[in-house]
Amino acid sequence: MAADLYRVARILRSHGLAGEWKIQLMGTRSEQLNVGKWVAEDRFGQQRAEVHPESIRWTGSTAIVRCREMEDRTAADRFTGGYLSVRAEDLLVLSEGEYYVEDLIGLAVLDEEQHRVGTLSDVLKNAPHDLYEVEHDGRRSLIPAVDEIVRSIDLVQRTMTIRPIPGLLE
Repeated sequence: MAADLYRVARILRSHGLAGEWKIQLMGTRSEQLNVGKWVAEDRFGQQRAEVHPESIRWTGSTAIVRCREMEDRTAADRFTGGYLSVRAEDLLVLSEGEYYVEDLIGLAVLDEEQHRVGTLSDVLKNAPHDLYEVEHDGRRSLIPAVDEIVRSIDLVQRTMTIRPIPGLLE
C-alpha cells in the first residue's frame, strides 16, 4: 500500500448486478467517505483503481456503494475482500482518542510495566467495540478496544499500553 493512502473500509463483496459493493468501515466515521474519490485495492494489493462514489446507502453497520468506474458485477468482483482507501490529504481531522487503522498497525504493545507483549497487526470492527489483533509468541490474540484494557496509545512513540486481564493473551 502506498504510504499516502489510508484504508477506511473493507470491501466485503459485490452487491447486485450493477457493480455495487457492500462495505464495512474500518475504525473511522462514515463522514470519511465523503471525499471526491477513493482508491480501491484488491485483497492481494496487486490491483488498484481510482474510483468516484456516486451513492452510499447505509444498511446498519455496512453500506452499499456505487462507483462510476464499476460498470457491472464482474468489475466489482475483482475487488471483493479488498479495501477502499483515501489519500492522506483528504483525511478528516479526528477527535482525541480516535485513530486511523493505518496509524495503529505495527504499534508495539506493552503491559503496564512497559514489558513488550507483542505487535498490533490488525483492527477488526465488532458491534460493541473494535478488537485489536496482537501477534505475540507465535500466536494472535484479540484485545477489546476498551479503556479498562487499553490504557494508552502513543502514536509518537508507536506504542499501545494494555492492562491484560487473566486469559486475555492465552
